[in-house]
Amino acid sequence: MPRKCTICYHPQRLAIDRALLAGATLSSLAAKHCLSPSALSRHHQHLKDRLQDLLPLLKQQQDQDCLVTLHTLLKLVLNAAECFAAQSKHELVLKSAREAAALLKLRPSLQVQLTPLAAYNLLHSPLYVSDGPLVTISPEPYAAERRLLAENFFNSCPPLSPTDAPCEDCQDASSTPDHPQTESAPAALPDHNCLTDDDYSDFTL
Repeated sequence: MPRKCTICYHPQRLAIDRALLAGATLSSLAAKHCLSPSALSRHHQHLKDRLQDLLPLLKQQQDQDCLVTLHTLLKLVLNAAECFAAQSKHELVLKSAREAAALLKLRPSLQVQLTPLAAYNLLHSPLYVSDGPLVTISPEPYAAERRLLAENFFNSCPPLSPTDAPCEDCQDASSTPDHPQTESAPAALPDHNCLTDDDYSDFTL
């Protein structure tokens, strides 16, 4: 039977993933979580490969969200300007025009920079998979697509091939006392709502 990735089935998978992406050494993580460096190395490579494949799409989505937000703000300013014009409040109309011009100048600076750790936190954030950030007539299909993308990303690593060198922690998840999860699913990740402000500190605009 193919061996499963023990990091994917580890109860501390989220913390391990973030530590790997933040640059923690394999030896320190192996000692802390009673895992082998070889299993951590394989999982880390799979994690980096998945994120590398998703980074262009995630950056595009974040750029689109920034544009949608900017468009929404501009629309509010222009609506206010129309109301002021109807009331012959010309001074406020000019002020609204200056606000709109200032918003337009922000556009070149709204370039999202995503590190692998920021992309990981984004995929695990409640904002990414919710309907709210997308200002559109039918946000549900977009939100459903993002939820599916996030769920697929957090699936377990591929089973180890017969050519992979065996190690002490590369065994069926069900036979490892410290990993009580069933074989059918990887370790459950914490709920999206448990994230703190520190989880979003790696996002830069």
